[in-house]
Amino acid sequence: MPAAPTEEQGERPLEFGELSPMPAVPVQGEMRTTARGEALLALGLWLLSIMLIVMLPNLVALPYVFSHYKGAELAQQKWLTDPKVLLLSVIGIIPAHLITFFAAWVIVTRWRRRPFWRTLNWSFSPGFGFTACAVLAIALYFAGALLAKFIGGGAPTDIEMLIDSSTATRITLAVLAVATGPLVEEIVYRGVLYTALEKTLGLWWSVVLVSFLFMFVHVFQYRNNVGVI
Repeated sequence: MPAAPTEEQGERPLEFGELSPMPAVPVQGEMRTTARGEALLALGLWLLSIMLIVMLPNLVALPYVFSHYKGAELAQQKWLTDPKVLLLSVIGIIPAHLITFFAAWVIVTRWRRRPFWRTLNWSFSPGFGFTACAVLAIALYFAGALLAKFIGGGAPTDIEMLIDSSTATRITLAVLAVATGPLVEEIVYRGVLYTALEKTLGLWWSVVLVSFLFMFVHVFQYRNNVGVI
């Protein structure tokens, strides 16, 4: 039986989904979180992220809509193409990302009981470092562009319509695309969801399920172009 770590050695931080050792004397009110419980928490985080993305952009844009559109104009949904409404909707994604990040931080750290980034345990695989990842990312970008061109639909996607709506919307989308968007998606899908599901479903089923969930939330957004999906 391995010796317990000494004070000089310190204790190794637990990875997300790893169970804490049971204390010799149970602490009142403290519950042992199981792998299944971690998976349920991860799925709950995924559902929360979707609810926020759907609700907050609408909540941010609705005050402007109701103050500028009345009667027939409101019923005819002319506001759906108003550049200011579209900009406000995109701005509403920012608080959705921030709240999702905070919820992920609470789950991973168990409210400051574990370090966030070290618990996620992100690292490059041996023999597949930063350079290989960069080359693969560029190759996938061009492959995706070819698929979108040759097997995609002719109608513009929602993202393309947002980009064409105004300069302010383009800038806001660019910030989301390079800052909060990728970070939050990686934390939710690869950092929390995959890590928790892998403990219960195994590697391959976890990859399949997480990939499906990621595709599911983007289908409506890119429904006009099968190649992008």
